[in-house]
Amino acid sequence: MSNKRTLRTESGHPGAAEQALHRAVREGDLPGAADALYAGADPNARDPLGYPALSRAAALGRTQLTELLLTAGADPLLPDVRMGTSPLHKAAQGGCVDVVRLLLDHGAFVDAQAPTTGHTPLIDAVWYKHPPVVELLLDRGANPDVRAHAGYRADELGPLVCEEDQSVYVRLIEAARARRARAAGAALRLAALSGDATGARAALATGADADVKAPDGHTALLDASREGHPAVVAALLAHGADPTVVDHLMKATPAHKAAYMGRPEVMRELVADGRVELDAQGPYNGYTALHDAVWHGHTETVRVLLEAGVRTDLAGWDGLTPLDMARRYGYDDIVALLEKAGRAPEGA
Repeated sequence: MSNKRTLRTESGHPGAAEQALHRAVREGDLPGAADALYAGADPNARDPLGYPALSRAAALGRTQLTELLLTAGADPLLPDVRMGTSPLHKAAQGGCVDVVRLLLDHGAFVDAQAPTTGHTPLIDAVWYKHPPVVELLLDRGANPDVRAHAGYRADELGPLVCEEDQSVYVRLIEAARARRARAAGAALRLAALSGDATGARAALATGADADVKAPDGHTALLDASREGHPAVVAALLAHGADPTVVDHLMKATPAHKAAYMGRPEVMRELVADGRVELDAQGPYNGYTALHDAVWHGHTETVRVLLEAGVRTDLAGWDGLTPLDMARRYGYDDIVALLEKAGRAPEGA
């Protein structure tokens, strides 16, 4: 009994079943494609020009054929041989929203870049003038800031797209950027509050503004400093978060937050960054970070601040220096540290 399945001839060209499959895809023959698959055609076999059947179906906007091939095991990531484009690139060029959605639902990489051009499916959707596809790709997380090898982004195709059309894509992309920034900002705040350094780095990488203030006036750095998450603080500072930004209620710096709550590891990160204003006096009570650390008896935080060389002679609006405060509250260990520092008056 002969084996009807012929995957490839010895020359490397598709066998009979694959040839029938590719012919059916080109002609839009759904029953013919199903027959070829039943006959054993490899759904991932490329045609003589190097194109997978799925890429052909996607480019032609053949939704049912695309679904049939995916069901049969066609790989949505399989590139063509000549240009390295994925089936999603071809769907973006063809402009069929349903095909694009099918491919994404089956695991197509939304930001895949062709190795030859660096184009993403989003760039191709703009280039081939398909606003509904652009909108869908953006809704599914396409990054509008990826640049092609020639240096342009999806919203910078002026030489390739007429000005009137370009404005449509610019509006879509700007709206998507705003949505991404809001989502990233919310994710960043959650990471700062929970101590999720990996989540914080991911949010920053996707466009979160490190210094944006939440409705309560706190930045992510203020939150992480107050809650005692040194890894998040380090990630924020490395990304350029400004440690001099204060909250809008007490005008407290991240150093004030870390000192008040007794977060010595956070304070070490702030000191190491070198930009924090350690001697800033809060306008409400005139207290420095050192005052705040002394106030609540946070000995280790006091030690970190003293090692950083903070001033100990500044008095709050109540006239108390940190040493005065330590003596008032009976913090003998802190009194000893301040006296050893030798930079504070003896007080009354």
